[in-house]
Order: sequence, then structure tokens, then C-alpha cells
Amino acid sequence: MLQKIFKNFTQNPKNDILSGLTVALALVPEAVAFSFVAGVDPLVGLYGAFIMGIVTALFGGRPGMISGATGAMAIVMVHLIQKGNEVGLSLAEPVEYLGLQWLFITLLFVGAIQIMAGVFKLGKFVRLIPHPVMMGFVNGLAIVIFLSQLGLFKESRGTVPQWLTGADLWVMLARGQQYYSQLRYLDLEGNEVFRINYNNKKAKIVPNNKLQDKSARGYFKTLQQLKIGEVSSNGIDLEIENGEIVHPLIPALRIMTPVASGNRILGYFIANLNMLEIYDRLLYQIGTSYAVPVILNQTGHVIMGPDIEESFGHLIESRADKTYAKLYPELWRAIQDDRSSSYFDGKNYLKNELSRLNHLCRDYRRNEVHAMDKYLFDQISLIQAELGVESEVLVISGYRSPATNEALRAKSGGVAKKSYHMLGQAIDFRLDGVNLKQVRDAAISLKAGGVGYYPRSNFIHIDTGPVRYWA
Repeated sequence: MLQKIFKNFTQNPKNDILSGLTVALALVPEAVAFSFVAGVDPLVGLYGAFIMGIVTALFGGRPGMISGATGAMAIVMVHLIQKGNEVGLSLAEPVEYLGLQWLFITLLFVGAIQIMAGVFKLGKFVRLIPHPVMMGFVNGLAIVIFLSQLGLFKESRGTVPQWLTGADLWVMLARGQQYYSQLRYLDLEGNEVFRINYNNKKAKIVPNNKLQDKSARGYFKTLQQLKIGEVSSNGIDLEIENGEIVHPLIPALRIMTPVASGNRILGYFIANLNMLEIYDRLLYQIGTSYAVPVILNQTGHVIMGPDIEESFGHLIESRADKTYAKLYPELWRAIQDDRSSSYFDGKNYLKNELSRLNHLCRDYRRNEVHAMDKYLFDQISLIQAELGVESEVLVISGYRSPATNEALRAKSGGVAKKSYHMLGQAIDFRLDGVNLKQVRDAAISLKAGGVGYYPRSNFIHIDTGPVRYWA
């Protein structure tokens, strides 16, 4: 059996792989979309499409078995499911989702009919259906899918569904986006007309008696200077309620714009973007847990970093001295100057610049600085020269303390027990905008130490140990 399956696959692997990708990227999402049309949970559509694909792959059949009847069945079954749900709720002991159970029973009969159609070879009659009819059916399905999703913008009020408006509409949008911590509308005097708080994945409309006067806040003065159609932000700030900083801390980026009718401003709309959610997304996009960005303000205080409780020293008096200007004066001066400098003047290595590079390559988890092997920096310079680029070097991981290395080993089997990172003899990095394979090839050509290639995490490992290569 296995030999037969392997033989069939190897006869035309390209077509089989492309068919699998088509099912995964197009047909399965289509089946999920038709779940909205049929009025069933999208998970039902997902499981149904998955099982149908597995059965077809194992026992053979036509691609049409996976998706051809999805739309037709969804449209036909809408009334069946609705009627089943109504009957279930009207019973002496109400049964929820009885329509779904009816659907399963109906599909058993449909399957029996399909088997009979195959036995009697009735598929040949499909050729009698004109092509314009099939195209009209497909286009009609697209319209049906669109109309079915409009129901998400309605809610039942009495016996007649009503379109969501005002605060209810904003609650629905807040639940969908999940990046907002607050949505508010201010009148011309700075008083809140409505506000929606989004916290712990729940959107809540703030009662009228808890709405506040925001006219004294600095951002309201910025709002009053905006013209119709303009959008502004006052940077990242902490959320404040009734004059007090909200705890736990919620850093927010306020996006503000006037609300107008014609040429007259009626009020102001403000969306607070939850920077904790966005920062987590930023960490995810980096593609590795080794690199952690830090966002500073103009005074050197941390606005966003790995530890929110160490941030916002410019607003919280007890943290006022936690600024890069005091903790890391050389690095802060370099940031202010926005300069790049050389650690080698042609004859000698410059201690100050090497110290700066050592700090950049520190173990950020424990804030430990260790002397890095200066020949690592030479390797990176030679790689840039070999490629003919001066791209920014993005350091993913430099020095790693033994405690950090052990913690990473506990999470991943790809971390060496005696890592060169612990000796300051290894750097994980990439060159901004440069193909990773080209960087790897240039590093290998140097034959200056170990070279590791990690395309999934998007970085190259180099060290000053024995010459060796791996991926």
C-alpha cells in the first residue's frame, strides 16, 4: 500500500504539491467563508474541509470533491439550519444548534446519493451545463458571501435586526482590532461624549456619569489647532484617569482628528493605540527572541522596552534617574549625535569605540557587558567589503551570560552548552536589506571561524572558533 502511494506521488510530484497548496491556501478558506453563509460555526467548515481533503488524498477522487459543492450546499442548507435551530429552541427542553445536527443527518443522505451517482456514472451529464451558467453561479456565490457577512453589523432589537450605530458600532470595531485601549469622542469644549475602554479582550462602554473633562490635557490643545482632514499624534504617553496614572501601566499612542460636517468641526475623535500590544507584535515580527528593541524619548528615558516597570521615568518621579543619559552616557551621546564611527583608525583599535560596541552587544537580559572579540567586528567589516555594501548591521545576539545561555538551552535544543557567545567570541546578525544567503557566502569565504545560517530566524552566526559551517 505504501509503495503504491509513493509510486503514485513520484509520478507527478509537481502537480500533486501544487494541488495541495491550492487546497490549503484557497479551497479550505473558501469552505470556512461558506460557513458564514450556512450559518454554522466557521470551525465546522474548517474541520469539514480538512477531513474531506484527507479522505480525497488517501482514497483518490476529483478536486471537485473538496470544494465544488461547498457553495451550492451552503446555500441549500441555510433554510434547513435556520429551521432546525428554531425547532430546537421551541422544544419543551430547548436544544441549541439543533440545525447543525439536522445538517449532519442530511449530509449522510447526500453522501449516499453521491455514491449512487458514481455507481451509475451520472457525472457525464455535467457536460450539459452551459459555461455561462457555471460562471454566473460562481459570481453569485461571491455576492452571497459578501451579503452574509453584513449580518455582523446588525444586532437583534425585538423581532427586527437593526444596524449597529454609534457606540455599539465602535464596540464591535474595538473587539475586532484589539490594538485599541480606548476610543473616545470629545465635544468642542473637551468633554467626553462617549468612551469605549478595551481591556482583557473585552470592550466596555463607559457610563455617562464616569465621562471626564479632558480640556486641561495637553493633547486637547493640539486637537484645537488641527484643521478638517488633518490627523495628529502627541507621541507615546501613559493613560491617565481622573488625574491619576492608570495601573498597571498602559502606554498609549494617541491618534487624533477633528470630526466635521461640511466646513464645520463638530468634535474630535481620539483612538488610543495600546503600545504593549504593538510592541509584542514588533517582537514577533523580528523573528527571534534574542533581539529586543528599546524606544527612548528625547531625554533618554525608556518609553518601551522589555520591562514596562522600568519605563516612563519622565512621568514617574521614582524612576526619574533611570535614563540612558545617566546609565549609558557614551551610548546616549552617540545616539544624540546620530553618528557612526570607526573602532579602528588604520593602526590601532580605539578603546572607547570598542567599549561602545561591547555595550551594544551586551547580554540585555541581565544587563551584563563583556569584552567582545574585536576580530568579530573585523569579520563583519570584511563581509561588507566583500559584498560592496555599507548596510546597517543589525545585531541579534552578542555576549550571552552562562545563566542566559542555560535558560535558552532549556527552551531550545539549538543552543550549544559551551556556546562561543559566553566567551564574547560570537555574534548573530544580519545586514539590513542584504540577501541572507549572500551574507552567509561572504562569511564562509573568509574562513575565519564558524558560520551558521538561520534563514527562518533571519540571521547569520559568526564566531572566532574553528572553521566550520552549518545550517
